[in-house]
Amino acid sequence: MRTSLFLLLLVAITAQAQDKKSISHTIYATGNLGYGKDNGEVISMLGKLSQSSKNTTVLFLGNNVQPSGFDKNNNESLERLDHQLSFLKNFNGNIFFIPESTEWKKGVNGIKQEQDFISKNLGNNKVFLPKDGCPVKKITIDNTIDLLMIDSEWALMNWDQFPNINDECDIKNKTAFYNEVESEIVKSQNKTVLIALCHPPASYGKYNNFFSFGINPQQINNNIIKNLVIN
Repeated sequence: MRTSLFLLLLVAITAQAQDKKSISHTIYATGNLGYGKDNGEVISMLGKLSQSSKNTTVLFLGNNVQPSGFDKNNNESLERLDHQLSFLKNFNGNIFFIPESTEWKKGVNGIKQEQDFISKNLGNNKVFLPKDGCPVKKITIDNTIDLLMIDSEWALMNWDQFPNINDECDIKNKTAFYNEVESEIVKSQNKTVLIALCHPPASYGKYNNFFSFGINPQQINNNIIKNLVIN
């Protein structure tokens, strides 16, 4: 049996067996909720879905805060995020927030502030991943599914603007990052691997630059993964 590989790119999907009577886990994904003030209905629905079953995961794939970034000393910033989180309390399944461009507006310190605020608000220190401005984190959903969460903004942005980037991370450069992503996928052999990130490696939409995330399929060493990406 070979590893199955899926990308979650600002869409909502359900991971399930072909037989609808034997759904093992349900995954919902959304993003860019920080750009509008009228997203309460969407977040409320996702909150209710996360309470419906412990075999449910809700992913927020970045841009979770207003375009200017999160500032714990700004009342509007606090109130907007607090309002969004109010719909997600008492969740029964998994909830994860992934950083993206608006999270990076205030640099690593801004990410840590948002990370701490969300974690304390929801009473869980594992809801904001990857942590501390680091690029990648893998968790186990169940014995058949692994979730690999990637901060794709980390891989794309100009690091010169963030002199303290990677200070608390094991991964210090982009070569090590891509090697780590490949390594984590290989480690999940014979399992379904869901890769959650904001920027699409390939798209026919307005982000239709195959190299926008920086993945060149010819440079991927693992032939199985290379075939999945190219095909």
